[in-house]
Amino acid sequence: MSVAPTVKRKTAAENEAGEGKRLRTNQDIDQVEAGEGKRLRTNQDIDQVEDLVEWARRHGARSDAFSFQYKAPTLEADPYKATRAAFTTRCIPANSEIGFIPSCLVLSETTAHASPFGTRFSDYLNSHKEDAALLSQSGRDPYAPGLIFLSAYLVCERFEKRATSFWAPYLYSLPARYSIPLWWEEGQVEVAFQGTNLKHVVEERRKLLKVGLDVVKRACGDLFESGSLTWDHLLWAYSAISSRAFPRAKVKTPTDGRDHAAEGAVEVAGEASELCLYPVLDMLNHRRGERVEWRINENREDGGVTFIAMDDVPEGVEIFNNYGAKGNENLLANYGFVLDPNPEDYVKVSLQIRDASDPLASRKRALLPRLRPNRLLYLLFAGDDDTSIPPDLLAVMRVLLMNKVELERFEKDLSRTPVDESADAPRQPLSARNEVAVLTVLHELLSRKLAE
Repeated sequence: MSVAPTVKRKTAAENEAGEGKRLRTNQDIDQVEAGEGKRLRTNQDIDQVEDLVEWARRHGARSDAFSFQYKAPTLEADPYKATRAAFTTRCIPANSEIGFIPSCLVLSETTAHASPFGTRFSDYLNSHKEDAALLSQSGRDPYAPGLIFLSAYLVCERFEKRATSFWAPYLYSLPARYSIPLWWEEGQVEVAFQGTNLKHVVEERRKLLKVGLDVVKRACGDLFESGSLTWDHLLWAYSAISSRAFPRAKVKTPTDGRDHAAEGAVEVAGEASELCLYPVLDMLNHRRGERVEWRINENREDGGVTFIAMDDVPEGVEIFNNYGAKGNENLLANYGFVLDPNPEDYVKVSLQIRDASDPLASRKRALLPRLRPNRLLYLLFAGDDDTSIPPDLLAVMRVLLMNKVELERFEKDLSRTPVDESADAPRQPLSARNEVAVLTVLHELLSRKLAE
């Protein structure tokens, strides 16, 4: 039987494979053997990072406050090269710059749209609304078309243009493989995630990639003359973006975090319009609670992206970014690691109204829009100091588990409220029977979640 890959438990590291070809030369690198037969890191790893930093600085980036190092000495100790990290070369005072990249080094959907590939793809979707609807799942995922579009652009630049691409130093420095579940075998996903939301997430992302690959082939497959538009290459590009992209309008690392612990490939703030990649800056690893600001100046001439340390950072220590407050499900799906412990980890409680088992289902469904609260999805966070059950969750469950007598009584009381005004869902127990039913069902739900 297949065994799922071991899930890395980290305190701060994005998975970095970094096994792509060298930009400086395509010659093979001699492997150096250590005394006990362990492979030392090759010059290839170092060259890729040096090429990237040099290229970025040539175009106006500032990264002299840190340099990249490996914390593990051998490939056996770190097969995914997850310990590639940025260490300070000097003290960084509070409210000072960690690093900066100019606007010309921001790889975004706008960048892709300006290319021949982008023009062709955009024109195609504008004239083939059915394929545009396929990518967005008929509007259910408005960011999916942009994610597939940017992924296909990365494939074109990395595997079609190769070393002639302006972005080659950056793309060659990216991991060649990722440990996120999208890369696992189907049987491994089935065994590891059966009965969990992650299984559904992986299945939906694979469907999106398959549809996206077909749409891109129809739109501009002839632009990939070498045959580089493949499942493996699109999976690589999608994984690179989902694990390191930033939304354009997101300026500051979230502080409350709760609204950002979602299952999406990339969390996009409501006002964000596109996804962006920030070469060099996106190599900083994650540490929960790190106080970092992302300051963005949209001016094309002298603008760019600056990472600011909000606290003093001593010389010679690892410097971190903060991906935001994310539960382990999100971290594993998008970055390939989990935190143990993780105060932002959560249990998702999804409530449902089942017509097949509840003869009152239609009446309850009609009732909910008038009530506050009326949400059917709740996240219970592991790090909450308050271990009580959320009152909103209990209030909605009291409605969903009403019997006929309780529902008629509640509807009668609600009839006194004008139809254009909302009313409160029951904050207090309706009856002993109803409260026992609520607590029993909640216990069963949470027991199943913990068993997963």
